[in-house]
Amino acid sequence: MNVFLCRDPTRSLLATGFLGNQLILWGVALEILLIMIIDYTPWGNHFLGTSPIPGKVWLFVIPLAFVLLLLEETRKLLVRK
Repeated sequence: MNVFLCRDPTRSLLATGFLGNQLILWGVALEILLIMIIDYTPWGNHFLGTSPIPGKVWLFVIPLAFVLLLLEETRKLLVRK
């Protein structure tokens, strides 16, 4: 979420848009793919010493991304005013 929020210091994410920068989209997709390979494959677990991320961790982390979105959009609104 942070990479999308940092694209512009004052404009809202809705004004900037999610799909405007293909390089960021490819980078986020690659990052997610690497996390999946490292954490959810026996190869990644063995060679890199990782283990699968439990579902309860995802249920904690994903809502925090939306809290970050809300806080940053509020900050940008205050900056614009």
